[in-house]
Amino acid sequence: RALAEEVFREANAARKPFRLEYRVRRADGAYRWAIDAAGPRFSPSGEFLGYVGSVIDIDERRGVEEALRESGELLRRSEDRLRTLTNLIPSFVWFATADGELHYLNERWYEFTGQSPAEALPNGWIAA
Repeated sequence: RALAEEVFREANAARKPFRLEYRVRRADGAYRWAIDAAGPRFSPSGEFLGYVGSVIDIDERRGVEEALRESGELLRRSEDRLRTLTNLIPSFVWFATADGELHYLNERWYEFTGQSPAEALPNGWIAA
């Protein structure tokens, strides 16, 4: 609440547009995320007349964004575990697309061939 008040007061004093996201409590007590955006309105002579804006419920959008952030973090942790595992294996490990372009090689490959990732991916295996 304090942030929303501060943003509105600063925008109002400067006669500038504002946009922010915050939580609001509905009549039933449930909290929802909303986006509040408005722009100043002026008369033809330049007199400040107030703001024209809207407050839109974005709770579902915020929920999807949070789920995507969480799934992205899970994916990053899974990728980190996979990289650790493949680098512990004393064999070459690679991942490639159906047409043979590589998008991952474990450390054994680089040690054996002396290639850098820039040389090895996506088609450095041909030269090696």
